[in-house]
Amino acid sequence: MAASFAGCLDWNALYGTRCGDGTVDPGESCDDGNTLSNDGCSALCTIEVPHCGDGLTTKPEECDDANTDEDDACLNDCHAAHCGDGHVWISLEDCDDRNHVDGDGCSAGCQLETDLCGNNLKEGLEECDDGNRVDGDGCSATCKREPAPELCGNSRRDPNEACDDGNSANDDACLNGCSLAACGDGFVWHGVEQCDDGNTDNDDGCTRTCLACHTDGSFFRTANGHCYALHPEQRTFAEATDLCDAAGGHVWTTTNTAEMREINRTLVKSEAPTWIGFRTTPPAGWVTGEPVSFQAWAPGEPIATTSGCVVQVADATFSALWRSEPCSDRYQFVCETMAPLVFATTHHAYVLHTRTRSWLEARDTCAAAGGSLVSIETADEQAFMAEHFSIEVWLGATRGPGGAFQWLSGAPLDFTSYARGQPDNAGGSENCLVLNRFGSWADIDCASSRRFVCEFE
Repeated sequence: MAASFAGCLDWNALYGTRCGDGTVDPGESCDDGNTLSNDGCSALCTIEVPHCGDGLTTKPEECDDANTDEDDACLNDCHAAHCGDGHVWISLEDCDDRNHVDGDGCSAGCQLETDLCGNNLKEGLEECDDGNRVDGDGCSATCKREPAPELCGNSRRDPNEACDDGNSANDDACLNGCSLAACGDGFVWHGVEQCDDGNTDNDDGCTRTCLACHTDGSFFRTANGHCYALHPEQRTFAEATDLCDAAGGHVWTTTNTAEMREINRTLVKSEAPTWIGFRTTPPAGWVTGEPVSFQAWAPGEPIATTSGCVVQVADATFSALWRSEPCSDRYQFVCETMAPLVFATTHHAYVLHTRTRSWLEARDTCAAAGGSLVSIETADEQAFMAEHFSIEVWLGATRGPGGAFQWLSGAPLDFTSYARGQPDNAGGSENCLVLNRFGSWADIDCASSRRFVCEFE
């Protein structure tokens, strides 16, 4: 007959003292009965010093959600989000301009303001408000003062005119009432705006940034005014680039954690590998030339820079890790579209194309859209271009019959910003100019393939 034993096993006698047994033993500064960190007592039974980001709200913290997102209820510095902090709290705020002032486009309650122009009250940035949205009556459809009707259209900028291009067209940079074109004026600026319905409602097919972001699988991100469209079909990176370029955008560039999580949560919604617009081969970085301070590589990645392209794989929290992949592989992708940049001094608009083309192909693409390859004619415009386009792009200049460079208009280059030793016409065939990623000019072969910027005026 087997012997029987009463009572419980003495685990300490069997295994000795251990972290996680609920008893503070010699060598332990705490023991909370588990081996989890970030709960005040670490997995090694040492007291954890409270800090922002540990998931525990301790004074003087107002909150602590253990993440670095700036678009939720708790900011990265462990202060509670509120209207006026300059960060858009997704799902609760439409905008946040760091003030509590009505009439400036973002209300005191952090909601986008609509229909301010035309209510017969001069508010915010309005120069006038005559109770309507009609051009040609002294106060334009965007509540800007208009000049005397007999002067507008004489190709000369007279008093009270913001511009005068000598025509009556409302699809260019200068409207029929001699006021500057702007998103929300009700007129579509050809080549620059995809739509313009005269309001700031993002849910009626035309967003407040004049992007047509209304198809199935599209999402308008309020925080940056960009439109994102998911393409679940499998494509090579080059094919994805072509499709996005044709739609007026580029393969998605996710430059911060908040953007990455929001697009994954609203569009991607799966762990399917998805192309992003990052390259690991020269010129490495984002295809748009944006800063590369944010990166989210999986452990050990990028394993082979010769792979060239990058996919992201989302997890259950909608964060993601990146891995390098050959550009010839096929994956789904997201196209990102943003409003063109406008240079305030000239009111010219600039549209980046990330699909590379020869100089002639780039010239013709811009012309077909109603613009031209960018020409830089002043130091201020050079500074603007260098600030916003830190990648190599074509300039609209070629060698003329006498060997000197000239703009597409035939005008000479009165302003230049050549790199040292440029132009050198190496090999005797470098007849076109580029703006390089360092903000300087150089001559290269016109048959080379480069990204480019179209300028609209």
